[in-house]
Amino acid sequence: MSKYRNISGRDLFVQLDDGRIPLIEADAVIEFPEGWPYYIQTGETGEEALFELIGAPASEATNPEKGE
Repeated sequence: MSKYRNISGRDLFVQLDDGRIPLIEADAVIEFPEGWPYYIQTGETGEEALFELIGAPASEATNPEKGE
């Protein structure tokens, strides 16, 4: 699982794959399951960053050769 912090400065609703749409408050953390199929807006492609990754995903933490 990967944890992301809401760095947008505002509360955001996030639609999850089970249909829930929880409110993620500013500076709160949300955890996405391994293999999450949707893009998480972190600013990697030039858009406004809404979330930042906290630590490395579990798969990278257990296999440092995959991470950078």
